[in-house]
Amino acid sequence: MKETVKLNIDTTTASTLDDLFRQRVALTPDSIAYRNYDKTTKQWRDYTWQDMADYVSRWQAALQTLDLAEGERVAMMLKNSPDWVAVDLAVIPIGPTPLLPALYQLSRQPQQ
Repeated sequence: MKETVKLNIDTTTASTLDDLFRQRVALTPDSIAYRNYDKTTKQWRDYTWQDMADYVSRWQAALQTLDLAEGERVAMMLKNSPDWVAVDLAVIPIGPTPLLPALYQLSRQPQQ
């Protein structure tokens, strides 16, 4: 039987999504956060919480070079994947507003 880990994230100090994410990384850095199927290799890939934190940090560094102002919009054309999660989490704490075009991508008809 799989062991259940109780997480004690302090919601008084984690008042934002970024705070919650960072506390989760600190509590369980080596636990699997996401699993994604790679169609090219036909393999499942696991991403730990620390993998995701590193990925989010790289995206934040790249986005900060764009000098985006608070409230500006950032559009993401990504499939539902760890990539999408990382970009979304990277945008939130630096000020711009992420848009959710992934929803539109799902509703688009494939081009013939």
